[in-house]
Amino acid sequence: MNELITTHVTLKHAVVQIVADDPASSNEISEALEGQGCELRRAGPGVRIDFDKACDVGVIAVRRGCGWSAGVITALRSSEAACASVVVLGVGGAVDIAQSLRGGAVDCLVQPIARAALLESLTNALTCTLRWRRRLASPSRQPPVSRPASAPPLDRSIVFEPIRETAPAADRTSGCIEAAVCRLAGEKQLTPREGEVLYWLFQGHRYEDIATVLGVVPRTAKFHAANLLRKLELDSRNDLARLLAQEGGPT
Repeated sequence: MNELITTHVTLKHAVVQIVADDPASSNEISEALEGQGCELRRAGPGVRIDFDKACDVGVIAVRRGCGWSAGVITALRSSEAACASVVVLGVGGAVDIAQSLRGGAVDCLVQPIARAALLESLTNALTCTLRWRRRLASPSRQPPVSRPASAPPLDRSIVFEPIRETAPAADRTSGCIEAAVCRLAGEKQLTPREGEVLYWLFQGHRYEDIATVLGVVPRTAKFHAANLLRKLELDSRNDLARLLAQEGGPT
């Protein structure tokens, strides 16, 4: 797990697709990107993604409800495009941010946004895009691990599936943890993404590594972790080892 977000990635020469539900939002984002050397494309919420014209970062600006944004995020995040998206909300709170992140955005910002914060978010999104595309092109990319038909699905796309150890001992450990996650996800009503974060926390990984696996920025991984710890009634991630032992997993 050494694919951490790097700081040398810039937006120069990147193709940024802006999808906004009003011209003012599109103009604000375009102005913030002036001087970055990126190519901008602008469209409205009814846009049909043209996969013949690849884009590297999606910016979805929403002022009047974000229901339409989910389809754009999904299309960009698919294996055909493998393009990470950032949602920019005109107004919103924790519920709206959570909805965007659960929909597949790698970050969600709420206006007003400092230009530096927007550029940092888009640079991180570009890093995610580049990482996803490397994984798609890798000849060693493995199919997802099989799961019991009765188990609740975890939100792991084949595009972003990490390569796991295949040794028998590692398989047993992974199986115990997956079983524990499935039980807890059902009992505590964890979302698929929260179950995914819990799986990697049980494995002992850092938020930065979990963000790499999920294809999001670290603060998004922390957001989901905070929600699942609250649902599990744990004070901190340090209590997870005790919980896993109670669930019958490896200590």
